[in-house]
Amino acid sequence: MSFTQQFGEISFFLRAIGLMLRGRFGSYKPVILSHIVTTHCNADCDFCYWKYPKKNELTTDEIKRLYNDAGSLGFVLCSIWGGEPLLRKDIEEIVRASKSSKMLTTVFTNGYL
Repeated sequence: MSFTQQFGEISFFLRAIGLMLRGRFGSYKPVILSHIVTTHCNADCDFCYWKYPKKNELTTDEIKRLYNDAGSLGFVLCSIWGGEPLLRKDIEEIVRASKSSKMLTTVFTNGYL
């Protein structure tokens, strides 16, 4: 990784921290988008809420619009999770949409895949 790339990532991270602090102590705007992209899961835990998945999930295009709007509104972090987000066939496209909306992106997974 070049110096320019490293500087760009550090600069983005510092900007994100600044926006989060300003959102918390200044304008009180939300800064984190916590998005359940699916309720389907490949684990079979007896206690889990995702044991009975719902059918009404957003399409890829709807998710792209959501992330674009969130980025435009100043959201800094997008947390992608659900049942098991890696079960979505379009998960790479979803992650790319979040990153292209200038949000730090995390994906929470159960680790089976």
